[in-house]
This record gives sequence, C-alpha cells and structure tokens, in this order.
Amino acid sequence: MKKIFLLIAISLPGWIFAQPADTLIALQNVQTADSLFWEGYNTCNVALLPKLIDQNIEFYHDKGGITYGEKALTASIAKNICNNANGKIRREAVSTACTWYLLKNGSVIYGAIVSGDHLFYNTPEGAKEQLTGIAKFMNLWLYKEGSWQMSRVLSYDHRPWNTTGQ
Repeated sequence: MKKIFLLIAISLPGWIFAQPADTLIALQNVQTADSLFWEGYNTCNVALLPKLIDQNIEFYHDKGGITYGEKALTASIAKNICNNANGKIRREAVSTACTWYLLKNGSVIYGAIVSGDHLFYNTPEGAKEQLTGIAKFMNLWLYKEGSWQMSRVLSYDHRPWNTTGQ
C-alpha cells in the first residue's frame, strides 16, 4: 500500500504541494512531503530524496557529525542506511511525540518545523526486525520554488532502546 501511495504522490502535478493561504492545507502538504521523504529513506528510494531536499540542506547528527548539501546527504543515506553491513535500518517517528509548527511572515506561510522522537529498527540479514534505538529530532521544512523542501535536520540524543523505552 505504501508503494502505491508513493507512486501516486510522486506522479502528481506540482500544484499538490502548492502553498495555500489555508493553514490546514499547508500543514497537510508539508506532512505529505515529510511522509514521502521518510518513505524514500526507509525503502532506499534515493532517487526520490533530491525532490524533497533543499540543495543546501544542513543535517546535524550527534553521532555522525554535520552533512552539508543534498548530494552529500543522499550519498550518506545510500551508503550508511541502504548499504549498512549490520543490516537494514528503518526510521519511524513516534506519532504521539511529534509536534508540527507552521512558520509565517505576516500571513504568508513559508515554513514548518516538526519535532519529536524517532525509533530505529534494524533487520540483520536473515533475521527479524528489532527495535534498537531511539533519538530526538527537529526538522525544518521551507516552502521554496513551488514545493516543500527539507532544509535543516537535527537528530540527537541517540541511545539504545531498552525494554522500558528509555
């Protein structure tokens, strides 16, 4: 089902992400872009990611350092997530811990911030998927050149998952 949604969403005309004055529609549009990004990340559809990433993105990771630029981030995901020797990695936001904020300049919506917790799962070759970690995140999405683009990412407080979820 997710693959069908992804195919439909990336084939839609650009106006689907057009910036309306209505805050509810703007919020739905940026949440759709965010969902598409993470679907591409989790399925290793790295060809999709540049359509959703600002070419000047800055990704700050408390364990892996800073990554500048869309090409470097896409290459990092391809190498470290999609070709990880320790198994397939999947990221999932904790929906009850996510908060969205729209950013405005007067009455014009120009961006959105999403923050919360995310879980990381690992599937070693030939084994079942296991919940292995948790971290905090804050992502800045900007409405630029007619579409929502992920512009800044903070991923921090990475720690192993234990049975208490701490």
